[in-house]
Amino acid sequence: MKLTKELGYKTIFWSLTYKDWGDKELSKEEAFSKLIPRIHPGAIILLHNTYKTNAIILDELLTRYKEMGYRFENLYHLTESSLQSETH
Repeated sequence: MKLTKELGYKTIFWSLTYKDWGDKELSKEEAFSKLIPRIHPGAIILLHNTYKTNAIILDELLTRYKEMGYRFENLYHLTESSLQSETH
C-alpha cells in the first residue's frame, strides 16, 4: 500500500461481496439472500463479472437498495471526499 501511494495510486477495498465465483453459480434468490441483508452505509460492493446471475440481478439489486434509502456514488466522489478530510 505504501508503494501504491508513493506511485500516486489510491487503494480502495470492497466491503460487501458474496461467493460469486467458482463452479456452482447461485440462483437469483440465493444471491439476493446474501446481498440484501448485508448492505450497510458506505458499502463498496464487489460483484464479479464471471457470474451470469450478477448481470441478471443487478438492476433489481440496485432498485432494492435505493428503496431501502441507499444512494450510489462513483469512486471519484469517494476519493475526493477522503482527500478533503485529510487536508483539514
